[in-house]
Amino acid sequence: MRRKSLCRNYCPTACPLRAMVDPEATDRIVTVAERKAAEATRRQRAVADLRRVLDTYARAHGGRFLLFGSAARGQMRYDSDVDILVEFLPDRQGAVWNFGERACWDRCLEPDVTTPDWCTEDFLALVRSEIDAD
Repeated sequence: MRRKSLCRNYCPTACPLRAMVDPEATDRIVTVAERKAAEATRRQRAVADLRRVLDTYARAHGGRFLLFGSAARGQMRYDSDVDILVEFLPDRQGAVWNFGERACWDRCLEPDVTTPDWCTEDFLALVRSEIDAD
């Protein structure tokens, strides 16, 4: 089950537009390209923080969160989501899923969470090989 982001309602003080526009720079117009670049940078920084939080949770609860896609490669764009594969015991999947989503929303990131049960073996092998290569 995938849910829409709560970011717009959940983190008003961390609004991406506030981080992109310098309140002191009232003498010029901020271009769309500048806004996109600033948002991509903000998302990349947020992913670095997200990794720390997810790693800490995973160590404490005996599983792992595998980031893949642009977030894992360090190639976040202004509109990128965060792809997360959760590998925990089945009885913990719900709580883990909620934690991963909330951790993303806390950083105004759009989560795309999945479990191994929903993936093909070829896809899992690809994700795991990219993680092992790091």
